[in-house]
Amino acid sequence: MHKVNRRGQSALWCTASGGHVETLRLLIEARADLDQPEGTTPLAVAAGAGHDAVVNALLAAGAQLVISLLVVACKQGHAEVASTLLAARCSTDCRGENGLSPLTAACLSGEVAVVQTLLSAGAAQNDLDGSGDSPLSTACKAGHAEVVGCLLKSAADPNRLDGSGISPYQKISNLWLGP
Repeated sequence: MHKVNRRGQSALWCTASGGHVETLRLLIEARADLDQPEGTTPLAVAAGAGHDAVVNALLAAGAQLVISLLVVACKQGHAEVASTLLAARCSTDCRGENGLSPLTAACLSGEVAVVQTLLSAGAAQNDLDGSGDSPLSTACKAGHAEVVGCLLKSAADPNRLDGSGISPYQKISNLWLGP
């Protein structure tokens, strides 16, 4: 149960990647390693792929929770996985690569259900990410109108300037009218 293929992937990793929850449970019962010492863990690959049942099974078996997995799930638009990770005590305040927040990641995905899940969990609507963008600014720049509406209804500040001094309104104007 501790062997890996030439890419360094264990049987558990491959099973998690494919979303095969029954096979995963058999491997867990056979005491397969839940966490890989190097590279992406089975939990991370399952979260990124949106395999909620696999994420639940791995967490229940004691897989190590990496807080930034919430950012990965949100960026991929996986609302159920985001809910599962929030229930497992991932914080909406965590940061991923380049200071990306879960809410900003969800705004990139354009998935309103993920945005609503995070807002219900208390995500800060007006925080800037590592690039200096707010979630609303990101949604405007990406052209995700439903997400923009959802954020505005939740009291996101349309006048919050990004790191370049540009408001979300200016970004959406630039998107439709040109700079």
